[in-house]
Amino acid sequence: MRFDILHGSDETLLFGLTLGIEGGIGTTYNLIPELYYEMIDAFNNNNVDLARQLQAKSVRLMNIISRHGGGIVAGKYLMKIANMDCGPCRLPLRTISNDEAKEMIEELETNELFDLIQNSFKV
Repeated sequence: MRFDILHGSDETLLFGLTLGIEGGIGTTYNLIPELYYEMIDAFNNNNVDLARQLQAKSVRLMNIISRHGGGIVAGKYLMKIANMDCGPCRLPLRTISNDEAKEMIEELETNELFDLIQNSFKV
C-alpha cells in the first residue's frame, strides 16, 4: 500500500520534499502557487540552490504575515493585493489597519514579494 503524504508548513516545504512528501497544504500556496511549483520543480530536477532560494522567500513571506496579524488577518489583505478581495475579517478577528497595511507593503517590496503577490491572479 502506498500513501501520498502532504506537508502542512510553508516554511519547511523543502524539508518535507527531502522526506518524500508529494505536495503540501499551506497558508500561501493558493496566493503564490508559482513559487511553490517552481520550488518543487527545482527540487525534482536536483537544483537545490534554487529550491533553497525559493524556500527562503517563502519563509520571509510567512514572517511578514506573522508580524501583521497572522494567516487570516494578513492573508485577507494579501488576497486584496492580489486583486481577489475576500472582504474584511469577521469578529473576533480584526481587519488590518491602514498604517499596518502600508508597513506590510513596504516589507513585501523590500523582500521582493509585492510584485509576485500582486500579479498572482492576473489572467
